[in-house]
Amino acid sequence: MRWILPVYSLEELARVVHKAKAAGKVVGLCHGCFDILHIGHVRHLTAAKEQCDLLFVSVTGDRFINKGPDRPIIPQEERAEVLDSLRVVDGVVINQAPTSVEMLTLVQPNYYFKGQEYMASTEASFLNEKAAGAQVGVEVRHTFEKVCSSSKIIYAIRKPAPSDIEAAVSGHFPAAEPPCR
Repeated sequence: MRWILPVYSLEELARVVHKAKAAGKVVGLCHGCFDILHIGHVRHLTAAKEQCDLLFVSVTGDRFINKGPDRPIIPQEERAEVLDSLRVVDGVVINQAPTSVEMLTLVQPNYYFKGQEYMASTEASFLNEKAAGAQVGVEVRHTFEKVCSSSKIIYAIRKPAPSDIEAAVSGHFPAAEPPCR
């Protein structure tokens, strides 16, 4: 039997968040690709949850990930399912937009959490998200946890070892297995 993940739509999440805030709850939102879940993600989400009653995570939809060829590695539904399984996460939404501007404007959490690497960011998408959130009273907060990079992890995994190169040149390179079956 296949487990069905109850992923919120953007509109459903907005209703849930508005009801929670009306009941006096503090709501946080984290956003990202979360292609390869690593300790940096786990610590970031845990630190964010310590500052709010409810923590929601928005996952970048597959078609909006621009991290290089063959990305994402993990499809959006599976990334959402993995995040939803974490005890610090109260719900997940797949963001079908290139940035979180629309999400922040509609959902209006109390806090929008980003890692410390965004503190001095001049990245246009983050600055637009920050400005859109500020217009509707969303405070950007930063967590100060270990900074990791899924892209660097994926590169390290894909980078062939010298023995792999020798095997490929000699024609004895084993067929690649898919990462999940």
